[in-house]
Amino acid sequence: VVYRYLPKKPVQEFRLNRHWVRLDLAEDKARELIGALTVHSHGKVLEIGSFLGPDERKEFYRALNRALNKACISQ
Repeated sequence: VVYRYLPKKPVQEFRLNRHWVRLDLAEDKARELIGALTVHSHGKVLEIGSFLGPDERKEFYRALNRALNKACISQ
């Protein structure tokens, strides 16, 4: 489940099946730039962690990928 909180707006909730979720971290390795972290599932694309700094976003991407892989393997 992904929750999106925006100022003065109701909370949005996105329910995604962990077996179909794909994470993507935009990177320009030549220039050492880290861009958006996105979650893809069934044609939906959600940007997450935009408030994080580049290094934090990369670490969050790795941790979330590990957690998703572990959750899928255990079932």
